Amino acid sequence: MPVPALELVTVIPPERVRQIQEYLEDYKDALEPDVSNYAKGRQRFWIRYEWDLKNKIFRRANHCDRLWEYCKKIFPEADLGLAAFGPVGINLHRDDSYADWVAYSINLGEIEAWLYEPSRTTFGPGPQTQAEVVKVAVPSGGVIRFNCKNRHGVLNPSPDRWSINLWHVKDEHREKMPQ
Repeated sequence: MPVPALELVTVIPPERVRQIQEYLEDYKDALEPDVSNYAKGRQRFWIRYEWDLKNKIFRRANHCDRLWEYCKKIFPEADLGLAAFGPVGINLHRDDSYADWVAYSINLGEIEAWLYEPSRTTFGPGPQTQAEVVKVAVPSGGVIRFNCKNRHGVLNPSPDRWSINLWHVKDEHREKMPQ
């Protein structure tokens, strides 16, 4: 069943998924508890810049140059990313004000489902309607493009699962990014 404003872009081959996971292992010491109320207990680290939810500002974060080069091939307009690890998913939420409409998520492990509420049926600001939450099967290696202002979440990730989420910063927040 097609889901509006959600697209499976590609599936990264298993050998490449393992290579990315091995690379991410070098950054395990950068993992910190997520501060979001939607992901209590989740471990994560920011890539390039960190968005401070409380103060609504950006801070410099891990550069992970090789990983960032790979991420830019997937989403050339990306300005920052967030890597998450482990068995804690994230409840339904919309991404914060810094994020432009289109985001990408790279699933590097097993999950029960990706949850998505397609209340906006385009990859932009279009009209919002009532929509039911759907469970979307996203395989390990799955790269999805979605409207991050629609509610979305992840259900039951495996203990060794990594994910990388990528965003383009809205124009009105770009001046907050450190130079």
